[in-house]
Amino acid sequence: MPFINISYHEEQYSETDLQFISTQIKNSLIKEFNVPPDDFFQVFHSHKYEQFHFNTDYLINEKRTKKLLYIQITCGIGRTIEQKKNLYNTMTESLFQNNIVTKGNVFIILNETPLENWSFGMGEAQMVMNQCSPTTITNENHLNNNQIKSNISSELGDLAPAFVDFTENVLFGDLWMRNDLSLRDRSLITLSSLVTAGNIEQLPFHINLAKENNISENEIIGLITHLAFYTGWPKAASALNKTKNVFSP
Repeated sequence: MPFINISYHEEQYSETDLQFISTQIKNSLIKEFNVPPDDFFQVFHSHKYEQFHFNTDYLINEKRTKKLLYIQITCGIGRTIEQKKNLYNTMTESLFQNNIVTKGNVFIILNETPLENWSFGMGEAQMVMNQCSPTTITNENHLNNNQIKSNISSELGDLAPAFVDFTENVLFGDLWMRNDLSLRDRSLITLSSLVTAGNIEQLPFHINLAKENNISENEIIGLITHLAFYTGWPKAASALNKTKNVFSP
């Protein structure tokens, strides 16, 4: 879903250079933000000398030059700080190839906006419409699989088939796939609820699911530590012990 604006000083880049820059930006977003390959929208803007201003060394240890690229990325909400750092690094390293641009000349601005702020044409808000495809929802929420895999069937299939059916088809097949909340948000809410209620037996499954939804181990520890002050020290301590076993089986 990202929309990319690239601004540069006129006459600094050839058509071949601009095509290379476009490709590397696209590939970096596919790799680090799990953007679908066909989700591709970019606009290049060239500027005259008197329209292009910058400080040559602010916050970096090398000089910016007329070859500076301003890369503005507008995208959906939900990526982690780690993902963003990885994107900056991957994009800068890839643009550094072939001596087209130095690392100091790659200036990246990331703007996050909610799904309802997008219209892809036809006067419709495709990302929040009921007919929005599961594939679109899945990619935006950064889950690598089209459905959440549960071990409930192998554990309780013979004992409670109706319970298994509700879990797989209603809970994970419908509720978790709705696009009013991202999968990342749902994982954070679920982990918080389990810790607060002291239901730590379900934590291992949901910790692993949270990691699939791009929640880092540090964020999970931070969540439980934060909850200790609201839900109680014993519950948080029990949750951390269970979490430690998941991280280091």
